[in-house]
Amino acid sequence: MELTLKRIREFVAQGEKVLTYFPYRSQVDQIYGAVGASEHRRIRRYHGQIPSAERKLVERDYKSGEAMGLFCTKAFGMGIDVGDIKHVVHFAPT
Repeated sequence: MELTLKRIREFVAQGEKVLTYFPYRSQVDQIYGAVGASEHRRIRRYHGQIPSAERKLVERDYKSGEAMGLFCTKAFGMGIDVGDIKHVVHFAPT
C-alpha cells in the first residue's frame, strides 16, 4: 500500500494521469483513507458502493483532468473512455 501510494503521488505530481485497479472495495477505501484531505481533489476513489451521484462526479473530474489519480475496482473500467491515461497500475491482479 505504501509503495503504491508513493508512486501514485509521484505520477500526479508530474501531471501524469494514473488509474490504479484493486480487486476489492475494502482495498480502495483503505488506500484512499491514507490520502490526505488536501489531496482528495487530485486523487479520487471509485467502486460500486459509492453513491451514484459521487461516482458521476468522479468520472467527470477524472475525464476533465481535475482528478489525476484514481483508485478503483474493475467497476470503473466498464465502458470508460479516457484517452489521456498515462499509467495503469494493478495493485493485485485477480
